Amino acid sequence: MNGNKEQKQHISLSQVKEKLHNYQSELEQIKSKLDSKSISKSRQTFQEVEENVINSFVQSSTIVVENYDADSHPIYDELFWGYKIEDIQENTNDKNTINISGWVLGKKSPVVAIEIVELSSILKKISVNQLRPDIAKRYPEAPQVKEIGFSIDFPVKKLRPKFNWLIQAVFTDETRMPIGCMRTNNTKSLNIKATPLLTKEAIKFLENFLKQKPDAKVLEFGSGGSTIWLSKLTKNLTSIEHDGMWFNQVKDRIQKQKNCHPVEMKLLARPYHTICEKFPAESLDLIIVDGRDRVKCFEASIKLLKPGGILMLDDAQRERYQQAQDLLKDWQFTKTVSNTRHTYWWEKPLQEAIYLGKNQSTFEENVVIADVSIAKEENRLFQIQNAIVKPILRLEPRNWVGGVVFPKDMPGIFRHRRPKIQKDMKYQDVFIQVDDYINNFNNCKFYPGTYIYGGSISPHFGHALTEGIHRLWAFNTNIHDGIVFAVLPRRNTNDTNYTPPQWFVQALEILEIPLTKCIWVTNDCAFENLIVPEPGSEFTLGPKNWYRSYLEKLQQKIFDATHHLRKEKGEIKLFLGRNHIPLSEHIGGEKYWESLLVDEGYISLKPENYSMLEQVAYLMSAKKIIFSEGSAIYSLEFLNYLDADIACIARRPNNQFYYPHIYSKCRNYIVAGNAENILRLGSGIKKIIIKKPINKNPYEVVESLRNHNFALVKDWDEEKFLAQEKSDVLTYIENVKTQFKNLKSARYLEILEEYLEVRKNQKKESSNLKNYNQNMVLKRRSDRLNKLATINQSSNYLEIGVAKGVTFNAINIKNKVAVDPKFQFKTKEYATENIVFLEVTSDEFFKNHAKGFESFDLIYIDGLHTFEQTFRDFCASVSLAHAKTIWLIDDTCPGSYAQAQPSLQNCVKLKRISQEKPGAWMGDVFKVVAAIHDFFPQFSFATFPDHGQTVVWNQWRKDFQPKWNSLETISRLEYLDFVELQGTLFKREPYEQIFESIKSAYQSKLSQVKTSLEKYQSLQQETTSENIKSTPNKPISIKSPDSSSTNTLPDRSENMLVKISSLKILKPDTNLLHGYYLDRPKQGEIFNQNTIKLAGWVVGKNSPAVAIEIISNGQVIKTVPINQQRSGVAKVYPQIPQAKTSGFATEIELMGLPKESELTLQVILKDKSLVPLGSIKGLRVITHSKE
Repeated sequence: MNGNKEQKQHISLSQVKEKLHNYQSELEQIKSKLDSKSISKSRQTFQEVEENVINSFVQSSTIVVENYDADSHPIYDELFWGYKIEDIQENTNDKNTINISGWVLGKKSPVVAIEIVELSSILKKISVNQLRPDIAKRYPEAPQVKEIGFSIDFPVKKLRPKFNWLIQAVFTDETRMPIGCMRTNNTKSLNIKATPLLTKEAIKFLENFLKQKPDAKVLEFGSGGSTIWLSKLTKNLTSIEHDGMWFNQVKDRIQKQKNCHPVEMKLLARPYHTICEKFPAESLDLIIVDGRDRVKCFEASIKLLKPGGILMLDDAQRERYQQAQDLLKDWQFTKTVSNTRHTYWWEKPLQEAIYLGKNQSTFEENVVIADVSIAKEENRLFQIQNAIVKPILRLEPRNWVGGVVFPKDMPGIFRHRRPKIQKDMKYQDVFIQVDDYINNFNNCKFYPGTYIYGGSISPHFGHALTEGIHRLWAFNTNIHDGIVFAVLPRRNTNDTNYTPPQWFVQALEILEIPLTKCIWVTNDCAFENLIVPEPGSEFTLGPKNWYRSYLEKLQQKIFDATHHLRKEKGEIKLFLGRNHIPLSEHIGGEKYWESLLVDEGYISLKPENYSMLEQVAYLMSAKKIIFSEGSAIYSLEFLNYLDADIACIARRPNNQFYYPHIYSKCRNYIVAGNAENILRLGSGIKKIIIKKPINKNPYEVVESLRNHNFALVKDWDEEKFLAQEKSDVLTYIENVKTQFKNLKSARYLEILEEYLEVRKNQKKESSNLKNYNQNMVLKRRSDRLNKLATINQSSNYLEIGVAKGVTFNAINIKNKVAVDPKFQFKTKEYATENIVFLEVTSDEFFKNHAKGFESFDLIYIDGLHTFEQTFRDFCASVSLAHAKTIWLIDDTCPGSYAQAQPSLQNCVKLKRISQEKPGAWMGDVFKVVAAIHDFFPQFSFATFPDHGQTVVWNQWRKDFQPKWNSLETISRLEYLDFVELQGTLFKREPYEQIFESIKSAYQSKLSQVKTSLEKYQSLQQETTSENIKSTPNKPISIKSPDSSSTNTLPDRSENMLVKISSLKILKPDTNLLHGYYLDRPKQGEIFNQNTIKLAGWVVGKNSPAVAIEIISNGQVIKTVPINQQRSGVAKVYPQIPQAKTSGFATEIELMGLPKESELTLQVILKDKSLVPLGSIKGLRVITHSKE
């Protein structure tokens, strides 16, 4: 229930079907207990039901009902034989009632009832008790199959736009499981942009692709703006959509567009991926997956593409889509990112494998290059006869080529590649021409037999582990004659007699690879048979799913081998630094951080002092690991998963390369501080390879470590840190002098001047950051709220979500209102005339109780931890606010993936699976901050440092620019998005800084009000006639914005007249509005009592009109809802439902505005569009009433 933190038995509406896959490992245990024949039979039944759903779209003019895909997760096999919501009928006697009917058959426990649920509130519950003999015939083996039907009469008036209502089955054991959902059939208003909602690179690619193939056959999942755009580029487009209203509007828009080719649009119920069965294999050139059920559509589409065809997936970064993407590892891959949008696409290989017979060879008689084939074993081995392997040739800057000389049609997954962030694949191996090949082959040292290609060996620890060991899974000492490594020699050395580094020898020992089996290629070599395995992990891509089982077995071997090394007593905490390495590119001041962490019990591990096995043993024993960005962490390459939290102290602005190698292998991974604040000194000098990184805001690192429970860093002293950092910079400059003796002295000074300039500009800010925690420690929520209350002198307080009342009862404000559906303490002991407890949901409070209270000065929102409910609470509370109101929103910074689950049940299960400590559930409330950022520019906000709370106050943000511009997009944000936004949107700020910002904002408002009062008094003197004798004024006391002082205002014997001197009404924008009219004011109309009466009507076109904004001097002074009955307008626009309530009316108070005020009017549409209406000018004159 709204505002309730209790765990309920029924399932939340947080996209149950999409989230269930998170419990796969747990549910597989359930699945293994089921009889295989029963599962097979159930799945066959579900497929029949699914096909029926596709063939019958269940809808009425009022609502749409969708069946959940029964085959979406094994848990449905456990619970159901089958189910189906079959029909919707509108009641002929009562148009406000509909009937929903269907059947449901439980497996282990009978289904006794069906519930319709909104959020966590049960709106309707009926028994499953109707006879269905037709279904009984389909399930002869199931018991109790007679009474399995249901019929629900449901009032339509309970359905609200843009809401989904869960339809769930209730078993005899009180288990609840969703079987479908219901929504209104008019929930969407078409707002199509000129181009598809894809990345710019993807749009450009599609445009070029379709220009080259104008007859391309295209299939699109999810209709919209992309459908219209594509129809202008191709003659053969099929578009699939599930929403009836949206479907009709897109179809209508295409028919009205010019230069559009006909489109075959199909309206299908979800899940609609089975439409793929109706297309012949390899019949399509392009498939775009951008609708619902994307994983199933993606997987079903693969076989439909022609060789060379394109499969495109939007929002591809989502974790739940990764499994499907892994199916295309051997396809050419392109990744594009634009702001928060990720669009990826894959090109199907022209042929899966190539074979060139010996008779095709143009080489000398004893030279055969051409027998090329892919082994059948999972297509992960590629064999080349008479292969050449070249040593690695170093190029500049930081680049090299070499390795296996691949045939030209070699699939990309076998090659040596380094995917770039937001760019295409970069291949580092080389091709060779035929003539060059003949010459090289004759001059090569030849190795008869069969060998495995192991990859490249770099003297760089990190690159050697990420790129040199992940093909060795395929080596079998009984089958293969050896392993071939292409060597990258150290700079300025000749490694003809190459000896591998000792740490790499130790790595081979861990992998049980005999050193005698290794061939180190330092000159071109030829091999009779060379097998190239697919690497199980790639640099910047991380481990592949199929490789996980190999790593898991390897980790178990290491675990068994290190039992005498592992430290199992207590919690081991590791710090992996770089400051002890000469000429290393470590972050300035790192040594000071290291000393603080060691004081808190961290072990400073110097990898050079330990064998490779000992390093891995330490990692396996650690519960917390902090590492300075560098290679030491890559010992993780041997492991599948660590039950540990890992934090990275960045030394490069872009350190995303580490993310794929670490995130999926640990419990929680963060980058401490904001990597964008990294400045690499010496970057302007090309000769200097090693730079000196510094963090422009080092306190953010400390703050991150505290907030994520890595360390307290209680003895942090910024002056000591800066002293260490300065020493590091000077040492770096001396090293540069020694290494580059020919470098002019002025270049050294550039580095020093750059450093000093940065610290000079930030000295004041750093000082504030250093001291804030000493000056102010506000550990309790009530402390923060009471501090906020002193800023705006709060006298009225509202708290949503009170629970045990710990915070509410500690608030020092005179008038308080508590709202919670179920208080967990005796409220009577605290209730007074000024302290009110309302045991209702927050929705009910705003609907039925809020009008009885004055505006609130301080509002604390801590109700149900879902984005939908918290955002609705915030929006509703705005109507109870004034210019000085402050909001505090709780739970905006989740500490883990589990904590960020919209469902408490999901959170608990994930914590149990991951063995995370039970505790906080914050849900997806963090999305509310994103929504405020995009849709409430008049509010500023900041996040407190010690807890996940965001404070909001009235102050227009400068340089406002929406980031997502779509509530739907914001609702789909995930925990990973939150992690990426911690340095910007969720940047923690010191208490003092936040409080000073709020004080400054309200002082500015106070100044404006005082100025307005002065103008008013001046106007009063100007407009009062000297010839009219005024009666003595009786002072009226009003509350000043900052104190209880009084001001003398005119009494009621004086009349303030307002004359409408000018009225300008613009012509309606016919693209956005059907029409509008202003009933009042009229030109020349005169009003009393310093007010203007405003009334009229507006009818939107593609999006309903919801409000009128009244603006003065660039500031919105009032927002008026459009919701009043206008029967005359409804007669003019009978086809527009919103015309019935298209009216608006209000009074505009002109107090504090100039003598001649100009007000601008504009309409707000439901899709957030703004439409100007016109302007009103009013001239105010004071007269005296006759007594």
